[in-house]
Amino acid sequence: MIMLLRKSEVTSHTSHTKDGRQYFVPEYANNRTRQEQPVREYPALPEAVARQCQLPSVPIRLMKGQQIADHRGFGLEHIRQQHGAEIRKAGFKSEEDFVYDVLTNYNAIYEVGGGRFAFVVERQGKPKVHVIEVRQERGKQFLSVVTGYVADNQLPRHFRLKWRKLMKALLKSCGGIGKGFAMKTMAAIWRGIK
Repeated sequence: MIMLLRKSEVTSHTSHTKDGRQYFVPEYANNRTRQEQPVREYPALPEAVARQCQLPSVPIRLMKGQQIADHRGFGLEHIRQQHGAEIRKAGFKSEEDFVYDVLTNYNAIYEVGGGRFAFVVERQGKPKVHVIEVRQERGKQFLSVVTGYVADNQLPRHFRLKWRKLMKALLKSCGGIGKGFAMKTMAAIWRGIK
């Protein structure tokens, strides 16, 4: 069976072989849309956090995605195939539960590079952190989940801290001193960051 496609249904790019030769790779719109189906949508970042991270305050979507090769892919399929075992070992029933947990409980956001941002759950006294990396899709009004994994507590050096949830930790460390002191201390820290 021959399938005729309109020009608008085919996009392409060039790639290179190991020896440097270029070759043409067609991408068909109907295949892309299957991978780009949203599995779940999460609420937008709060305005203040988005502003500090220089991100838009738009929803975050977990797309169906695909696994391309070892440590190459995006979305739920990539997380399932590449990191599923480590996520279940960390106590999660599914990859979707892991993404939900991180995107609702993150306490730090790092800039990873290449337009990616990592939402991180750091738990005191735990040797591992939970990470979800997102990026903004060109021309789209949402952030897309690229990958999710369990990492050692020591994050890579190229991760640049953009935002950290300080208030809870500060209130705990101040103990009986009071909320007013904690707020003044946090304001002083904030002035130092700017």
